[in-house]
Amino acid sequence: MSEKLGRYEIKGELGRGAGGVVYRALDPETGEEVALKALPKAGLDPVRDITMMERLRREAESTAILQHPNIVRVYGLEEDHGQVYLVMELVRGRMLEEALRKKEEFASKDVARIISAAASALDFAHQASIVHRDVKPANLMLTEDGGLKVMDFGAVKILDRKHAMELTTAGTAVGSPYYMSPEQIRGQAVDGRSDQFSLAVIAYQLLAGRRPFAAESLAAIIYQITDEPPAPLSSLRSDLPAAVDTVFHRALAKKRDERYPNCADFAADLNAAITAGVRAKTRKRWWIAAGIAAAALVGALLLAMRI
Repeated sequence: MSEKLGRYEIKGELGRGAGGVVYRALDPETGEEVALKALPKAGLDPVRDITMMERLRREAESTAILQHPNIVRVYGLEEDHGQVYLVMELVRGRMLEEALRKKEEFASKDVARIISAAASALDFAHQASIVHRDVKPANLMLTEDGGLKVMDFGAVKILDRKHAMELTTAGTAVGSPYYMSPEQIRGQAVDGRSDQFSLAVIAYQLLAGRRPFAAESLAAIIYQITDEPPAPLSSLRSDLPAAVDTVFHRALAKKRDERYPNCADFAADLNAAITAGVRAKTRKRWWIAAGIAAAALVGALLLAMRI
């Protein structure tokens, strides 16, 4: 008899981390497979246990109102003999973090597609007054059909005062240090432009093969994020035009008022700059090929005249 959690039949483990275990399971009532995100057993740190439980609850509440093709659906929060778990859409694919860890290279057009899909999902959340606050490669899944899903809305901040939610106390930073915006690091108020900054960090990393802010110590990384501009991408990749630098200069601005008004505008400008670079490169190759062909033709004519 297979192991069960609630009414669900556990079919295997999809992943495990500090935040719990994710299982592949079968819902016998519908005959469909789902993913179950279960909290680890209560430990010796009651404050941590409460925080994790609250994060799971917030993820269930926030994602319930976010029905978008690029956001992993959460069907509900359930409990079985003290074991609390989320019932989620089962998505087949791999995390973007895994691809980066394996040092996979992404074509610039694929980067534009990934960022555009993530931007659409994040803007949809922002329109519902929800800020993700933890946009990073570990929360972006590349699906088997070439799509993308944004995951883990457990660290969200809801900006609607009537339904205000804050996972941590005021002044506490939430998110992964490498991908946090300057205002997150400072523990200041955030909005959708903070998620945009994090998304721009990911886009930069996909194109450059390295993060825009990288150092040996956390203090140095924090200083770079808050006070130093990253190296221009065109200085790291000769096939990218200066227009790409202009896009990142805006999306990674230290002051959020200087960034794009939304993620979609950032994604659109990035795609336009990349497309222009590809066209310029194609034209350059065409002219080189044409020049070689012309030179060959002249050489053949001169040889014929001598004969």
